[in-house]
Amino acid sequence: LPDGYKPDNMPAPVNIEKPFGVYRTSATIEGNKLVYHRLFKLIDGTYSKDTYADLVDFFQDAYDNDGQNLILVKK
Repeated sequence: LPDGYKPDNMPAPVNIEKPFGVYRTSATIEGNKLVYHRLFKLIDGTYSKDTYADLVDFFQDAYDNDGQNLILVKK
């Protein structure tokens, strides 16, 4: 992080687990560094057409979360 700045808001951790994939994020401050972890894992398999809406929601949730912003403010 730049000297004299701090995060105004930290992104909330996300944990989404579905039969076809896992999506997790977390953000922490370690010293003067912002550490962001992101896991996006697709699980190979054949799934029922009934799960298609859940699959679309999974991808949309990951996309929406990846668009979060972090705002820095002066201390």
